[in-house]
Amino acid sequence: MAEDDRAIRVALTNLLELEGYSVVAFSDGQAALDWLHTADPKLKADDSPVSGAPDLLIFDVMMPYLDGLTLCRRLRAKGVLTPILMVTARTETLDRVSGLDAGADAYIAKPFEADELLANVRALIRRVAMYTEVSSVLSVGDLRVDEAARRA
Repeated sequence: MAEDDRAIRVALTNLLELEGYSVVAFSDGQAALDWLHTADPKLKADDSPVSGAPDLLIFDVMMPYLDGLTLCRRLRAKGVLTPILMVTARTETLDRVSGLDAGADAYIAKPFEADELLANVRALIRRVAMYTEVSSVLSVGDLRVDEAARRA
């Protein structure tokens, strides 16, 4: 999660952890991107060990150093498919459209209810789990192995 408002960052972290999620939180988009370079294999710049890509990313739009929209665009340009939830005070239709067009999967305006945020988190994680369980095709480079069809 990347959220520059400390009170909101702490509240969101506590809320998500109470629901059983592990949270890594940052106060700006650049710090989140730097961490993602070590956590997501698609973003690795070297041969350092990978700690595991996150299941969901939550970004504020207006942050110092690297805003949420730019961060979202950069990740999508690199092929990162991890669901992205934008949480922001920007509530105009154009703002929501910009967030979704940048690659966000969902957009919640502040202030929001905890139940709404948690429902979005569950839906985004459930959607990813649904697709990963259904797929029996493994890909490495140009090689594709379809376990169900027993074809390579």
